[in-house]
Amino acid sequence: MLSPRLTAKEESAFALAEDVLKLANDLIDTVIPDVIAIGAARSPKSFGLALLCRSVSNFTGALTMARQNQAMECLTLVRSCFENCF
Repeated sequence: MLSPRLTAKEESAFALAEDVLKLANDLIDTVIPDVIAIGAARSPKSFGLALLCRSVSNFTGALTMARQNQAMECLTLVRSCFENCF
């Protein structure tokens, strides 16, 4: 099945989303040694890292669903990203 051609605005939005995803992954790579060095399971940094990893996973899934024109699934995953902020 061929995917529909994207408009310039859609291409720009996907490019921005990929940049945000790269920044989040770079942040995870930077933070992991610091969190592991603390060693406390109840550390606020541990919770923050877990939420960031969950958000990155949901965001990656949302991008995949958006590319496959699965709007409802994409919205569900995006909503999960916003819920992680709360």
